[in-house]
Amino acid sequence: MKDFEITVRNISVRIYKFPTTNTTKDPRFTIGELYLFNRTSPACPAEESLWGVFDKKEGGTIYLESSSLDLKRFRVWHPLPVGYRYIRLATRAELRDYEMQLSRYEYHMELRHLLEKTP
Repeated sequence: MKDFEITVRNISVRIYKFPTTNTTKDPRFTIGELYLFNRTSPACPAEESLWGVFDKKEGGTIYLESSSLDLKRFRVWHPLPVGYRYIRLATRAELRDYEMQLSRYEYHMELRHLLEKTP
């Protein structure tokens, strides 16, 4: 299966199909961009995908600055888990939602850290 482009609700999305591991040779990534990764669905629906900000590709492995499956809990500075085969660039609305929820998460984690240090 080759890469393809689909249009959903007047939004054109380019879909990339990856091998079963995350060691793709031509990832077409941009550092700092938000992508949605999916194991089974080429459309990468937001509610079923891993949201991740691309950091780098090193030694055939894709690394993410941050990621989330539910926009409530986030993970930072880690490799893309094995098994994700499809990817698409996030829409501007998805980017806005991700950044807002990531900021909220970081704020609450900092607040929690400060409260734990307070006697």
